[in-house]
Amino acid sequence: MTPTTGTAVTSDTPANPVEAVAVTAASQVRGAEILDAQARYILRLRFKDLCEDEIAVLAGCSPRQVSKVIRRSVSALLEDAEVEAGGN
Repeated sequence: MTPTTGTAVTSDTPANPVEAVAVTAASQVRGAEILDAQARYILRLRFKDLCEDEIAVLAGCSPRQVSKVIRRSVSALLEDAEVEAGGN
């Protein structure tokens, strides 16, 4: 991912553009309105490069549930970003 001007790239910056959008959105107030506390926690752990098994232990749920939460959360954040940008 090539950063835009004014974007700091750190070791926590996701390489995948979709993940970058999700992380950015989750850190904003709207992200807090869209996602519940568990979803925000799971996303933070995922983008710190923990695997689903590790996240499941920390979050107290199954790896399958972690996968579902990540997929639904990223989808919801991307949908909200499109609405905010005037997209579909």
